[in-house]
Amino acid sequence: MKKLLVLLFVLLLTLTACTKPTIESTIIFSIENNHEIDMYQFEDEIDLSGITAFSDDGMNYTPFIEVTGTYDLDVIGNYNLVLEVTENNGAFASISVVLNIIDKSCEIDPLQDKCIKHVTEISFDSSSVLITRIYIDDFAKLTWEISPSDADNTNVTLSSSDDSIATINEYGYIFGHKEGSVTFTITTQDGNFSIQKVVSVLEKNCTVDPTQDKCADAMLLDYSRVVSLPDENVSGTDYNLIYVNNKIYYEIFVRKFADGDDDYIGDFQGIIDNLAYLKQLGVGGIWLMPIMDSRSDHGYETDNYYDVNSDYGTMADFKEMVAAAHGMGIDVIIDLVVNHMGARNAIFQDVLINGVNSDYYDWFTWIDSSDPRFGTLGQWGQQIWYNPSNRDWLTDYKYDVHSSLNNLYFCAYFSDWMPDLNVQNPEVVDYINNVGKWWITETGIDGYRMDATSHIYGHNEFLGITDRDEANKNFLTQFHDALETVDSDVFVVVEAWESYQTYAKYTASDVSAFNFQAGYWIRDSVNGSMDDFGYSIKKVYDEFAKYNINHIDTPFLTNHDQTRIAKELNSPEKTRLAGEILLTLPGSPFLYYGEELGMLGMRTNMLWGEYYDDRISASFEDLSIDTVSEQLANQNSLLNSYIRLATARNNSLALSYGSFVPYYTDGLDGFYRVFDNGSDKELVIVLFNNSSVSFQAIPSEFTSYEILYSSYDYNIGGLSPRSLIVLKLPYELRDTLIN
Repeated sequence: MKKLLVLLFVLLLTLTACTKPTIESTIIFSIENNHEIDMYQFEDEIDLSGITAFSDDGMNYTPFIEVTGTYDLDVIGNYNLVLEVTENNGAFASISVVLNIIDKSCEIDPLQDKCIKHVTEISFDSSSVLITRIYIDDFAKLTWEISPSDADNTNVTLSSSDDSIATINEYGYIFGHKEGSVTFTITTQDGNFSIQKVVSVLEKNCTVDPTQDKCADAMLLDYSRVVSLPDENVSGTDYNLIYVNNKIYYEIFVRKFADGDDDYIGDFQGIIDNLAYLKQLGVGGIWLMPIMDSRSDHGYETDNYYDVNSDYGTMADFKEMVAAAHGMGIDVIIDLVVNHMGARNAIFQDVLINGVNSDYYDWFTWIDSSDPRFGTLGQWGQQIWYNPSNRDWLTDYKYDVHSSLNNLYFCAYFSDWMPDLNVQNPEVVDYINNVGKWWITETGIDGYRMDATSHIYGHNEFLGITDRDEANKNFLTQFHDALETVDSDVFVVVEAWESYQTYAKYTASDVSAFNFQAGYWIRDSVNGSMDDFGYSIKKVYDEFAKYNINHIDTPFLTNHDQTRIAKELNSPEKTRLAGEILLTLPGSPFLYYGEELGMLGMRTNMLWGEYYDDRISASFEDLSIDTVSEQLANQNSLLNSYIRLATARNNSLALSYGSFVPYYTDGLDGFYRVFDNGSDKELVIVLFNNSSVSFQAIPSEFTSYEILYSSYDYNIGGLSPRSLIVLKLPYELRDTLIN
């Protein structure tokens, strides 16, 4: 074995000797003499990549290239060097090169130390210098300044000397946990500069902050400013006779309210049977959803404008109900739908039978395919033009639509079941006016809620109408004027589901317009997303004043077309507060039946319980809601809150008829209600706390007051979370407080 290894070694030496160039071999470099090599400063070694050396017989000597000469890779300059190929027996070849050490710019390598702006100093800013203490469960923010302000690395580390006393987070917020003293240290990552702040953590007493939970009882039960103030109605005037339309209204879906004849359908007798309940609730007026003859469940397609829905009773029953309501001091207004009628109305049926020859053909708007309105859509992108042919349900499958209508289209803004009336036809306008006057004179009702008035002159419905709102307003003006010929105190409230800037214009017709915006902002306020409700709603009142300074506002939370307020807010406390704010606003607030119970179903059966022997049972959505009988027995129920506040409103001149002045202070929103009629004067402040957690003291500026209403009987000197209080103030403080 050893002999074999020796033989292999000798063979290897022999092969190496055979490939070694002779002294006469020539080595050739891949570069020219004085070749320049450029390198950036501070590199570790000379870069010879790309330089090779081969003998003329192909032997590669590149690995044997060495650099000779003096140079410094850290010093900028030019160095004359020699590249040599050497062997054990001496140099075989050499070539001169110039090494250029050049400066590396910051654009090429911004991380070089020379390119970095280093921190030179750190210090607390002026506000943090003043921080010497915080309270337990409170916080403060330390802020600092680093020089230069444009240093590249301004990161810091933050620490507390005792996290059990106080902690500091990455943003500089310090939080107090228990009494003691603690040192906070802030150190820069660049340069290791440090600053320190010593802070004392103290227990907060009730003098410093009476709104703490531990201080709440003392604050809430503070009677020190409570007084009894004199009756504001010195003259003894019955202001109900002056402000005849300022009252709390109650919207009723008759079909679902109360069944008085045991047929499982709500009716007029059911309303009569429960007028005492409405009176107890403080209601001064009721709005009945459509009660005229109609085939639909909701009644918004009118089949006969001169009769009542037989499901609800007879015309005699209705007149009896109106008389009974008046006997209880309750006004009655009914829904009047004049934007459209029902397709089964005899008037429209006459057109379908007789076509263009019908006396009523022009009572509706008809076009053919050549009309520029053909194919246009309504305000929310809905179809509004319909051809009656092959719509057999319009004729109840009893006859064919007249052939003259085969290529014509009628306008129906809400459904082909509800053809729009052509209010550009004077006969139609006269008909509507006569209907309005007839119900007042014949049945004794006090006015109307008018449906969909912003669509009477609908988008793409009529040619030549450049301002639909102005056209709608003019229609309402002449209608109201017609009604006043039979009742000078007629009350008309219109639905114009638009922006408040738009529906405010309609009040120039001497009508009220449902204040949708009030409901939206009440929601925002009780949800905590608005803290200036008073100042916000004042913008709406100012908009009304542009068109009618005597306008009676009609705010509401929700109606039959909207999700119930209790379902939307999903909180008993929020629901209560929303109702409380509504009942303290100016004008005639409208309640939707069952709202006072917290009902959840949009158009579901009223929940009477044992209060009324009613055949209408609770709907599934409302099974969890306490009935009228249950809530009347619970003094803390939502219903009893409504009753107490409605009573306070009806007994207060300021709440019922007073002007509105917004108020806000930190943590409390609200508004003043001010009544001044010479000898009779009253000043009221409404305050509400929309916080879900904090208690708020009644501001010290209210030095004495009488409590007209409070969400909770223990809210005397302050307000619990999500609560409201109504305070009567000495009137002589008016100018001081409001100005």
